[in-house]
Amino acid sequence: MATKTPVLSEYLQDKKHVRYTTSTSIDAMADEIQSILDDPFEAEEMALRASIKVRTKFKMQQFTRMLEKVITRI
Repeated sequence: MATKTPVLSEYLQDKKHVRYTTSTSIDAMADEIQSILDDPFEAEEMALRASIKVRTKFKMQQFTRMLEKVITRI
């Protein structure tokens, strides 16, 4: 579970990789925590999908290639 931010939601999809909640609603946070507790298998699957995505898509090589493209345009 994570607080939804524009940057984080660019990387991980809600309910596929993570469950997002709003930091302004205690009830929404409690509901998300309860849904995770109700389905621990799905929570583990989401964590695994997130881990795989981060480790395969966001390596330093990919970051430096993207940064190099930006610098080249400047």
